[in-house]
Amino acid sequence: MKRIRYCFLALTAMLVQFPGLFADISADVSGSLRNRFAVQADDGAVFINEQQLFLGLEAETDSAYLYSALSFRIQDSTVVSGDFKELYAGWYGDFFDFRAGLQKILWGKADGVFITDVVSPLDLSSFLTADIDDLRIGVSGAKFDLYQGAHKLEFVWIPVFTPSVMPQSGSIWTVSPAFPVPLTMQAPSIPEASLENSEFFSRYSWLGSLLDVQVMGGWYWNDTPIATVADKTVVPGVGLSSLTILPKYYRVGILGTAFSVPAGPVILRAESAVSFNKRFSGTVLQLSSGWKEKNAVNYMIGADVSLLGATLSVQWIQDIILDYEDSISREESLETVTGMVQRSFFRETLKTEIFGIYNIKSGDAMIKPSITWYPGGGFEMSVGAWFFIGESGQFGQYDENDGFNARLAYYF
Repeated sequence: MKRIRYCFLALTAMLVQFPGLFADISADVSGSLRNRFAVQADDGAVFINEQQLFLGLEAETDSAYLYSALSFRIQDSTVVSGDFKELYAGWYGDFFDFRAGLQKILWGKADGVFITDVVSPLDLSSFLTADIDDLRIGVSGAKFDLYQGAHKLEFVWIPVFTPSVMPQSGSIWTVSPAFPVPLTMQAPSIPEASLENSEFFSRYSWLGSLLDVQVMGGWYWNDTPIATVADKTVVPGVGLSSLTILPKYYRVGILGTAFSVPAGPVILRAESAVSFNKRFSGTVLQLSSGWKEKNAVNYMIGADVSLLGATLSVQWIQDIILDYEDSISREESLETVTGMVQRSFFRETLKTEIFGIYNIKSGDAMIKPSITWYPGGGFEMSVGAWFFIGESGQFGQYDENDGFNARLAYYF
């Protein structure tokens, strides 16, 4: 609730400073009711039984706007929770747009991977199986955009750090690493809200008739903490006998670019980023902290094409650690390919989709097929599944979590 309090303070300040902005307001209310249900493939055990009410309010004048998105959830018919997903006010003119409050900020060109899209953290409580609308978390801060023709310049200031949401203890998505010695895990410390701890981002983009170019940079906190050795005991002749781990958030710098360009029937996409001072876990006996700080390069090359009535998207992604050392647990280079096929039938009332992502070196993958029906009247029904292939790696570690899901939604 701390970030909500900061948002209310920011919105109140805007109303006090600019009391005339919200005269003659036009407002619109929208929302949805959603029911989501999922079972595990191996034994039919129910692990998602969720109902959600989403309410969105948009209010606008000739020079200002206010937006709030409130979500209420009922899980397993007992656990009730409510939270603002977004809550911000804005002021705009012919060449600028300023907004302050809780907001989701999405950048980049890649599908299913996050290269320059690092402003808003992720909700990983159910890994990557959640609805796309629920995957991103809003950040509390201010965003200022400047426009001039096809040019756009964005500045983002985030004084309140928001970490990614990780799976809870006991969840099927929680994978605890095995240690041969007694392990004590301490709770991470969240950076306090201050100017010194603020995150800063900026992006320049140019949208032409044949080319879309973006260049970005940022100085921010890593959204997922890294396991840091707080204490360890090494017995001569025996080796490591005890270990205390403190997960720590840390600062990362990033410079990145992205573009898309049509080439006949194909749309080519590319995205790349250089990350500075990134930390990678390593051998505890060799590294006193348990990690090594290195720079890294991550890039994607992709293409979208319409073929036989379907839309086909493919991507090649490579993640490289610069100045690699053998004490780092991860391999120096990771290669990933993704593919997605979408096709609609019966005048766009039935949509089929299959998305797959495959890690080449570890040989593990995730496949997500789905079918969605739009009968009209604001209703939407879908069935789908997710399958994990492999015995280890990012996706193989969830090999026993194959599942089937269904969703019924009403939008108003």
